[in-house]
Amino acid sequence: MNSELFPTKRNLTLAKRNLAFANQGHDLLDKKYKVLLRELSVIKSSASQFKCQFEKALQSAKTLLVTAQTEVGDKALKKITESQPIDISVRISYRNVMGATIPKIECDAKKHTIPPYSLCDSTASLDEAFFAWQHVKFLLVKLIETETAAQRIHMQLQKAKKRAAALENIIIPAYQLQIKYISAQLEERERDELTRIKKSLASNECQI
Repeated sequence: MNSELFPTKRNLTLAKRNLAFANQGHDLLDKKYKVLLRELSVIKSSASQFKCQFEKALQSAKTLLVTAQTEVGDKALKKITESQPIDISVRISYRNVMGATIPKIECDAKKHTIPPYSLCDSTASLDEAFFAWQHVKFLLVKLIETETAAQRIHMQLQKAKKRAAALENIIIPAYQLQIKYISAQLEERERDELTRIKKSLASNECQI
């Protein structure tokens, strides 16, 4: 027999305390779930907007690039693109939302106010294409940021849901049954003890 089920006042007090902790934990998980759900709703809305903007910007940038390629020529365009340094300006920081680690991605996608190549070799269509792809890069970074955040919050939601279900369906009922069992055993023991005392007093009165 589990020692925690022994009908003692200590075990009864311990079971009541554990039940209180379990109920408190369930309430906290419920609050956490609601906060994460609100956060997820906001982030999903942002992700949906960024996705729509990204798809439109990508299509526009492709069209502009084709026009620039026609005007500048394949060789000139290749020479310009190969002369550009690889952008490694991405910076990632994190914030914590109820246990979910949410990334914040920053890059210098909009740092250029003028194209980083010789204006002598470019055309207006090439400049437009350059800035269009800069915008595509910015939107792609924001899309990755929001979709990653949504995935991580969703994972925390599932964890909170499982833990709350375990408390509600397993742990809390188990403590309730434990309290009920120990209380019943202690009450029965007290009744037996009271009956014994009454019999003892009655026996003593008869002897007198």
